[in-house]
Amino acid sequence: QQIQTRWFNVKFEAGLDPRDVRIKVVSGIAAGLLIIAAMGMWAVLMRREVLRRRDAEAVARSAAEHLAQSRTQLEHANLRLRETTESIAGAVFQLRADPGGRVQLEYVSGRLLHELDLDAAQLVGDISKWDYRRVHPDDRQALLGSLDAALRSLERWGCEYRGQTQTGEYCWLRADAIPRRAPVLACAHVPRI
Repeated sequence: QQIQTRWFNVKFEAGLDPRDVRIKVVSGIAAGLLIIAAMGMWAVLMRREVLRRRDAEAVARSAAEHLAQSRTQLEHANLRLRETTESIAGAVFQLRADPGGRVQLEYVSGRLLHELDLDAAQLVGDISKWDYRRVHPDDRQALLGSLDAALRSLERWGCEYRGQTQTGEYCWLRADAIPRRAPVLACAHVPRI
């Protein structure tokens, strides 16, 4: 090597320069360690995401079970309410009046509906669309006027009127309710007198 360097002015190197090898090895190790660290962080983040999703699924499952249980309880309570109100000699109903004065029948039930040949499903909704032919003609204005006045003043509503039964006869009825809050809500009972 000395001969070549001295006589031919050529620098001859046998093998690799140890300084280059050290830099390349250290760089490779550092790059490998960075890749391993990045993969480790990615694995930790993925594990956290898996646990977060598993927890979210457990919460959603629990909420769905609770909702199903609540729905079942509500259906049973509604059935008991319907059975109870169907046994009442008369009818019970719930009205709601909006600020514009439109009155909606939200709920109605009771044996009186059968006696008057009325269908609860057809009655629910806007009462201005009702057919009042089942109310005696002499009592219609008094019934509607007293209801309107009670809903406006939020004072107790009581009105006696005649309703036509399935047989065509008229029977005396008494509507009684106490309107509350705005939008006005009134729960009423209408027994036969």
